[in-house]
Amino acid sequence: MSIFGHLEDLPFSELARVTQTQTGTLFLRTALAGRSVEMHLQTGILLALFVDGFPVRDEQRVLTIINQLVDQGSGTFDFQSAHPTQLLHDTTYWLNDLLHRAHARTAVPEMRLPHPETRFIATRRPGAVAPELQPIWQRVEPLLEGGASAVSLARQLQVSEHQARTMLYSLRAVDLIAPLRAASSATTPVPPLDSSTSLAVPITSPPVSTSPMRRLLGTLRRLTQLVAS
Repeated sequence: MSIFGHLEDLPFSELARVTQTQTGTLFLRTALAGRSVEMHLQTGILLALFVDGFPVRDEQRVLTIINQLVDQGSGTFDFQSAHPTQLLHDTTYWLNDLLHRAHARTAVPEMRLPHPETRFIATRRPGAVAPELQPIWQRVEPLLEGGASAVSLARQLQVSEHQARTMLYSLRAVDLIAPLRAASSATTPVPPLDSSTSLAVPITSPPVSTSPMRRLLGTLRRLTQLVAS
């Protein structure tokens, strides 16, 4: 499988979700204030990380880079599938865990927060919730039965609407919740992708009048159509 495009259209947290079941190399060009990042990934595990060609192994430094990619990642990306033997094995970090920790401490741009009326339900994914998200999950999870929006959570939890939207964003970024309509419509199984599948998000320059949110939605729509075809 190959994927390429702009981080402005498909943010790093969404890109990580798309590639979490794949094995290969993710190149993020000029993603960190002009510096490039290379990640060797095996089904959700970060095996090696390089910044401008230099290896990064320290956990706190790795987490700092993930924080930066989540918060302000820009530039282009390119993911290429590879056999595990073709990858370097420098570290062993669960990328999803790093994302948990990054989202728990990173300020989210307003344009990336979910609409106040969008309803979400729990995905019931197995596995423990990262400690950084446990307080949010324990408060939100009991209220997701039948779907909950930022508006309803703000009222029930007695928090601001912006805070409720931020909570939902953090949980959505690590696949603990999903939009109600998307989850209920996903009834037709999709064949798993293999190395012969080419999934391309074209690198294009959108018109100046196109909002970042509309570009993101358009990219995700094309991505969904390609996976389903």
